[in-house]
Amino acid sequence: MDKRLQKIVDQTRTDFGLENYDLGRHGIYKRFNDREEKEYYFSMEWFPNDIQEPVEEDENPTGTASIEFNLQQQRYDSAIFVMQTSYSTKTPFIEKTPEEVGEWVKQYTGLEVGKELRLSEAYEDGFLFKVEIDGVRLSPGCTIEVKFNEEGQLLLYSKIGDFPKVEEVMPAEFSLTLEEIEPIVKQQLQLIRFPSESEKRFVSVYAMEEVFVKADGSGTIPFFVHERTERIMNEVMEWDSPLTNELHREPIFTSQEVTVEEAFNHPDVEDEHRLTEENIEHCKVVTRDVLRTLFPEEAGSWILGTIGRSEDFITAKCHRSSEVPAFFNRKVVVIIEPGTYRLLNYMDNLEMVRLFDGYSSAVDSRVVAEEAFEKMTSFITLEPTYAFDPSAGKYVLCGLLDAEECVDAVTGEIRLLGDL
Repeated sequence: MDKRLQKIVDQTRTDFGLENYDLGRHGIYKRFNDREEKEYYFSMEWFPNDIQEPVEEDENPTGTASIEFNLQQQRYDSAIFVMQTSYSTKTPFIEKTPEEVGEWVKQYTGLEVGKELRLSEAYEDGFLFKVEIDGVRLSPGCTIEVKFNEEGQLLLYSKIGDFPKVEEVMPAEFSLTLEEIEPIVKQQLQLIRFPSESEKRFVSVYAMEEVFVKADGSGTIPFFVHERTERIMNEVMEWDSPLTNELHREPIFTSQEVTVEEAFNHPDVEDEHRLTEENIEHCKVVTRDVLRTLFPEEAGSWILGTIGRSEDFITAKCHRSSEVPAFFNRKVVVIIEPGTYRLLNYMDNLEMVRLFDGYSSAVDSRVVAEEAFEKMTSFITLEPTYAFDPSAGKYVLCGLLDAEECVDAVTGEIRLLGDL
């Protein structure tokens, strides 16, 4: 085994008390984190050493310790003991208090309860912590969960998301008000058709589309993380003639095993995951050809909304041009292989849309946008959040613009979105 990996193996045995285990399967894999950065992690499957029979490829015997080590961050991402059974020689959680568990977490993350970590949930057998900056939530968020047994042995450690480095945070005081950003608030209050399951019909409502507004008022950051690195196109797809070619589709795999050399010696090419104008033009051609094949008679009826990178492929998202915004509009996502610009797969949400074929159409709106805004003003919230801004490469203090309520566009009634 490579000496760098052997060092990790030895440290893992010590950290988790795996003297009663033998290292079984192991490998290095790559993936992209929430900020679309490539990372490599060392996956280890530790089997109890009293197992006599060979272990099948997809089998993890009871008590197996499945541990992932992030090579970039030099930290453990997870440790799971199968079937909640541990043969570890360590019992770090004797008192089973948040403070005790927090001290254990601090050893491996550097994060401290009461500072970066806030206790979010307490179970009988563990705790869930959320990572914050000066008491302010993060987007994308980061949680750390720890579970243990009655003896105090670790059963689960799971870090979901990434916590920022000090230099990645732009600290600021939050003083933003809704009055200061009224034009943005009005823009985000949109007329949308929601399917009401209880009424078996579409309901037109004015609802807030969540968005992060920068605390200095300089702009916005999309609510969904994957949208922050997408290129907005909003281009009508036109063609002169249809295509009759068969579209070949293949399974999409987002986790790939790599060599030791790639993991430790990969070049520092920060821009390799970013879209270029050349990428975009090639993807437009592929996307148009898919639409020409699927909808030969619908030239001009589809819009290429965005193009973005996701894991190891490029996604082009399209929607019909004639539809009123709705919770389930007709959409097609084209998945393209970078470099070769080969069609890998596509997804059409037709079957999802057909679930609502029996629903009655929405009644025409009688409430105008300005009236809806006046009704919604007291229900709109602006929650301080540090949101990652890819253009700056930092977490920027923002206000999350949102509302759980909406205005019925026909009756003017205030309704809860969750009740629709």
